[in-house]
Amino acid sequence: MQYTVNLVFTVVFLVLNFSILYGSTMDSIPPHADRSGMGMLESSIEIDEIQVRASRIGEAGPMTYTNLSAEDIQNRNYGQDVPFLLNHLPSVTVTSDAGTGIGYTGIRIRGVDPTRINVSLNGVPLNDSESQGVFWVNMPDLLSSVDDIQIQRGVGTSAMGANAFGGVININTNRVAPEFKLITDFSAGSFNTRRASVNFSSGLSEKGIFAEGRISRIKSDGFVDRATADLTSAFFAIGRVGERSSLRLNLLHGEEVTYQAWNGIPKSFLDDKDLRTFNSAGMNRPGSPHPNEVDDYQQTHLHLYYNFQHSPNWESGITLHYTHGKGFFEQYRSNDRYSSYGIEAVEIGGETITRTDLIRRRWLDNDFYGLIFNTVYQPTFNSTLQLGGGWNHYSGAHFGEVIWARIAPGIENDFRYYDNVADKYDFNIFAKGDYRWNDFLFWGDLQYRMVDYQYIGFNRDLEFVDQDDRMNFFNPKAGLSYFLSSNSNIYASVAVSNREPNRRDYTESSPESRPKPEQMVNIETGFRHRAEKIALELNFYYMSYRDQLVPTGRINDVGAVVRENVENSYRLGIEAGVRWQLFEWGSVFANTTLSRNKIEDYLFFIDNWDTGGQEEWIFKNTTMALSPSLIANYGMAINAVHWTGGNHSGGLDIDLRGQYVSRQYLDNTERKFNSLDPYNFLDLNFSLFLNRQNWPGLSLNFAIRNLTDNWYETNGWSYSYQFENEMLTDQGYFPQAGRNFLVGLRVVW
Repeated sequence: MQYTVNLVFTVVFLVLNFSILYGSTMDSIPPHADRSGMGMLESSIEIDEIQVRASRIGEAGPMTYTNLSAEDIQNRNYGQDVPFLLNHLPSVTVTSDAGTGIGYTGIRIRGVDPTRINVSLNGVPLNDSESQGVFWVNMPDLLSSVDDIQIQRGVGTSAMGANAFGGVININTNRVAPEFKLITDFSAGSFNTRRASVNFSSGLSEKGIFAEGRISRIKSDGFVDRATADLTSAFFAIGRVGERSSLRLNLLHGEEVTYQAWNGIPKSFLDDKDLRTFNSAGMNRPGSPHPNEVDDYQQTHLHLYYNFQHSPNWESGITLHYTHGKGFFEQYRSNDRYSSYGIEAVEIGGETITRTDLIRRRWLDNDFYGLIFNTVYQPTFNSTLQLGGGWNHYSGAHFGEVIWARIAPGIENDFRYYDNVADKYDFNIFAKGDYRWNDFLFWGDLQYRMVDYQYIGFNRDLEFVDQDDRMNFFNPKAGLSYFLSSNSNIYASVAVSNREPNRRDYTESSPESRPKPEQMVNIETGFRHRAEKIALELNFYYMSYRDQLVPTGRINDVGAVVRENVENSYRLGIEAGVRWQLFEWGSVFANTTLSRNKIEDYLFFIDNWDTGGQEEWIFKNTTMALSPSLIANYGMAINAVHWTGGNHSGGLDIDLRGQYVSRQYLDNTERKFNSLDPYNFLDLNFSLFLNRQNWPGLSLNFAIRNLTDNWYETNGWSYSYQFENEMLTDQGYFPQAGRNFLVGLRVVW
């Protein structure tokens, strides 16, 4: 693999040097007006964005989405992960293991978990191919390099990677700054949080050559005990924009060492100020917590983009991408059985020793690479046709090591106790089109996707052997928009999405108990009005699942508890939002989601510790786990002071945002004692900026998070069992920080 990487680097830089030395000078193609569908072709400065636009919906497209600009992002960027920037968008809830938004964070859209949300960076999938989640901690300070984000709710448009069931997060870092710029960002705050970041853009030379880069360092102690984070990242881009083509190479690297805070805290600790931050990770070690109970991981992304404009109405792009990740999490284990690690018992002084304290590391070493292509053709001003697709290969090596044992019976240091490799191939091709006829916009999207997963798992005889599962999916989508005026439209769409089970569903089951793929039909219909002073949105959605995978607690034929298919379930909801410019100096906004999230027939299994068997409970029309029926966001933005005089200008902006989230259940049984209480919080942000001719621009930001110092939890888990004829439930809750502060200074040269 190292040889392959070196070869890729060599070819890339040869191509770049050839283009720089022998390419034509830049001569921008005049931009065309944007339309309601996928957007007309743009100037050569933004030609890179075909990879981004390929998976986005246009301004009046018949799907539900929200766009965030660079200004929206940077005004509230203090080094927290991407989910915490999206926290006040419709139907979004977020969580943080450390309670601060730095370290391990997660996001849900319409109650749908992160493994069913498709995330892409410039069109390249970011979801892990096996677990299907996105680990934002591996890309620290990514927001400092982001130009804009589109969040689609529901199935969304066709994109690379696994199909979406809850939403699509499409991140763009590929806009080219036409002029030189140097930006330094420093921030600090509660829990010993601090960040330093340097970001530069060379601008475009006369030959269209550019370079961009960023380095960042973030450290935080976390709100939860020992939930520290030590994060480093770098971003670098080099390329050339020519008369009809562009070439760009992006390198994104991240390193993270975070102390584990995955366990949550018991419910009985929540109301105690001192115990509320308790962290059980590492506490198995006698005397004091294990100092290295950490997650330690590095990830590097290398993306090469080439785009060519065949004519004013035809553009094509191709992307080569490669991602390498390697790291481990370490755990101190007390009194573990030797047999769990394939180690024979040891005899000492005539006594047979079968257990010992030990330290283990579980490793993941993976490679992900592929090719993506897109071509957009506009036969007329009123129509657009697009063809795209990609082929991706993931190879993941999973292995575990015992690096220390109190009593080590003849094993070497770093003894490897398991080792297996999985390969996943993903191919898809899609065709999209839209056509504008009078006041109607017709839109369609057809995708074929093939997935081939090769792994080591159990066969029907419960032997651990190589296995292979190949799946073929067809995902059609269609929609219609009707324009009531130049500012208003109504729309409707229907989309089908299919997706495969994840790694654990495969490796901890046999072919007989293996779950089936999931399918969802998503219907959206709504109204949009966007004018200078007011923006209104109203959307109805229905997400009907067939064979949705949910945890039931049942032990399968290989003795594992994994997810099972439930035949019928659905999410039904209304999303409404308004933003109103009341005065020149201020605006207000609000959005709310009302929903029902139900499983029609649900079998729940609990372990009976008295008998060694399982008890079965039956639930009808029960609410899905971690799916609130009400999410409300509200706030105001005030331009408190703005001035311009002579060669200087400045201002003070104030931004107040709040969120309310109703009760969420920790499992699918809808039991109130096993739930997260409703919560609400307020965030207040001040932004003071100063600009003076021939001087650097200064921006001083100050944030008060959770202004009212509410105690609340955003995530949790539970395990129910029967013991001595009593039903018991173990729980873990993830509390978020009380009132806390962040201050940031940005200097732009």
